[in-house]
Amino acid sequence: MGRKRRERNSEGKLVMVEDKKTERREGKADIILAKAELKTSKGYARKWLFMLIAILLGAYLLLSSGAGGGALDMIKQFLPGGE
Repeated sequence: MGRKRRERNSEGKLVMVEDKKTERREGKADIILAKAELKTSKGYARKWLFMLIAILLGAYLLLSSGAGGGALDMIKQFLPGGE
């Protein structure tokens, strides 16, 4: 337990200065909050990426199995060189 320090601010008034332990503890708390926020944002991005991949994979399996043959022919008509 160290002494409480006081320093003069720009106006010349004495103000209490926080000790190093308090500053270090607050700094660590800020880092933890920033990491939690980063993980949350990465989680949202990964969720949407997973959904997009699942939709594309489902569409590929549907069209390649022949069940969506009519839909595939309709899409081919709109592409250049389609019949």
